[in-house]
Amino acid sequence: MVWWRGNGLWIGLLVAAGIASANKCLGPIGVAIACLASAAILFGVRGSLEDSSLFSIPTRFWWPVLLVLGILVLFKG
Repeated sequence: MVWWRGNGLWIGLLVAAGIASANKCLGPIGVAIACLASAAILFGVRGSLEDSSLFSIPTRFWWPVLLVLGILVLFKG
């Protein structure tokens, strides 16, 4: 089983650190902002991360999931 490939581990840690720190500073609205910002960043660099994955989930699927999660937290948070 492949746990991570390429830069997946580092990208996952950066996304998690951003969401955790935004939650601590701003609460639920911070989580929504951090998820949306992470989705935008991953969308912008998606071409250079094609071979990366974390827990066998390729990074090309992360930005839509983060976008939906950010929207859900924004409206339901």
